[in-house]
Formats: sequence, structure tokens, C-alpha cells
Amino acid sequence: MSPVDAARLQDVYRRESRSLLAYARSAAPHAAGDDRKLRDDLFRAADEAAAALDGLATFLDASRVPVPMPSTFPVVFTDLNCVAVRYLLPKVVADRTAAAAALDADLAALSDPAARAALQPLLDLARRDATALT
Repeated sequence: MSPVDAARLQDVYRRESRSLLAYARSAAPHAAGDDRKLRDDLFRAADEAAAALDGLATFLDASRVPVPMPSTFPVVFTDLNCVAVRYLLPKVVADRTAAAAALDADLAALSDPAARAALQPLLDLARRDATALT
């Protein structure tokens, strides 16, 4: 893998590890009644994204590329602690839509087929979540 591809994948790892979807898992969104299914869907999507990110980390490690240490979440995310899941979901969907666009650009810029294959699951999940969580 080229150093350019390695740096791009490290940037993707940093960005995706601190996404709003990753934060939403621990933000304790409030859900009552029928909204519990929405919250469960959100948590499932966050768990699947974390698993795909772990796959990318495994690929980086196997390629002898250092896996970056995640930084802190953006401070603005703290405004979303303990809010209703119906309030949080549109923000997560907008974030996943932007993530899908960024991941699509990342995928197009990668030259290594193995790196592209490692990134594809993250893109697929971002695209799915951008529509499925609405």
C-alpha cells in the first residue's frame, strides 16, 4: 500500500471513530413507547459501524500501518446528551449522509485494491444508515 493510501485510511479511521453515530451510542437518547425501536435501530447501526471500523483497524495493522489513537469527540456533540431519539435521528442521518459522501471520495482516491476493499464496508453502512434511520 502506498503511503498516500495509508494516510488516507488513517484519516478515515480518525474521522469515523469520532462520528455522531459513534457518539450517539453513549449519549443516552431518551425513548419511550414506539421510540424504543428507533433507539434500538440507532444502537444497532452504531454497533455495526464500530465493527466495520474494527475491520479497518485490523487491515491497517496487518498492513503495518499504525492505527491512529482516536481523539475526543467534538464538544458540540455534548448538546445531544439525553435528548429524545426523534430529535437525534435527523442529525445522525445528516452526519451519515455527509460521511457517505466523504467515504465515496476516499474510495475513489485509493489506488490499492485491498485498501478499497477494506473501506467498502464503511461506505456501504454509511449509505444504508443515511436512508434506513429516517
